[in-house]
Amino acid sequence: MRKRLRKKKFLGEFRIYGANVRCDLVDTTHDAWLDSFVDCIEANGCFVGGGCTDEDFEGFVELGKGAERAKRRLDAINRWLEQSVSVRNIKIGRLVDADHGDFDD
Repeated sequence: MRKRLRKKKFLGEFRIYGANVRCDLVDTTHDAWLDSFVDCIEANGCFVGGGCTDEDFEGFVELGKGAERAKRRLDAINRWLEQSVSVRNIKIGRLVDADHGDFDD
């Protein structure tokens, strides 16, 4: 397949990766935690969508192109979550093709 077509269809080197993220929140307000989490996401060049209550967060993080780069970004986000005293029971899904929707984890 030609490069132009791979780019148009987000295939090969143009594939965009993402992962599901879930965690429980303790001893914090969800607004304060969510602001700092979004700062972490943006600092790593990613995007996040999802929902948050006072008890938990569940969302999808778009990690960008390139499997290795996406893995490094996901590891950085996981480290941030593990260091947060307000987070318990972190569950990070596997890397998936964000554009084609293989979200079974």
